Amino acid sequence: MRFLSQIEEMAMEEGIERGALQTFRDNVLEILEARFEIVPLEVREAINGIGDVSVLRRLLREAIAIPSILDFQQLLAVGEGES
Repeated sequence: MRFLSQIEEMAMEEGIERGALQTFRDNVLEILEARFEIVPLEVREAINGIGDVSVLRRLLREAIAIPSILDFQQLLAVGEGES
């Protein structure tokens, strides 16, 4: 049985993290598209620029219940201001 070097392990972990980030981004966008049909480019770009899984997880929950895409845009704007 072959053991992974520390560099290989780090690369695998990084790949898994990137995959999780992209999955959350895709899921948030999918829900927004299903609910509101049109998702503005600014919203797409903002979501694709988020690199924190916990933020994306929160946005995923918000996307399910938020009443409008405008409210979601405001939520993103507030989140950007907190960074």
